[in-house]
Amino acid sequence: MVQPMDLGPCAFWTGRLQTAPQRVEPRERAKTAAPPRQRAARMNETKTVALPRPAARRRAAYFTSARLRQINAVLGLAILLFAVGVAGRQIWRGVVAPVSTAPAAIFAPMTVQPGESLWSLAQRYGDPNAYILDRVDVLARTNRLPKDAVLIPGQQVVVPVANPAERSRLQREVASGAFVQQ
Repeated sequence: MVQPMDLGPCAFWTGRLQTAPQRVEPRERAKTAAPPRQRAARMNETKTVALPRPAARRRAAYFTSARLRQINAVLGLAILLFAVGVAGRQIWRGVVAPVSTAPAAIFAPMTVQPGESLWSLAQRYGDPNAYILDRVDVLARTNRLPKDAVLIPGQQVVVPVANPAERSRLQREVASGAFVQQ
């Protein structure tokens, strides 16, 4: 077995850390200290000499109150124009939006048959362009039922018929007097 090399006393391992002595001098004395002395260049040593800089234009650290008023006016105007544009677009959509030409759903009272559920009734009679879960939700809300309600055969439900094919079939049956509840 190889023994670890002994490096002698180490402040880290012994837990005795020491800090460098702190310099306690008044600040005024530190400010008045002489600038550091420059040493002479040695042989084969080049020294970089800084060229004088042209006087840079000093920028103001803060905006003046007049400049801030100008900025506030421009930002306020931009926000106002944005709000008017959004509102105008919404109004224009309301004016130009096409009115639905589809007739409203008719409500047909139905007797639940064995094997029927909210899902199957919504699939058959609901709007074919709507999402199936939305159709089930409309059917459940129409009958004041929870979405996960189990229908019992013989139960009376009101079905909003939005499917055009089923609507026209029911309207023909009602007009001919041959409407039979399903």
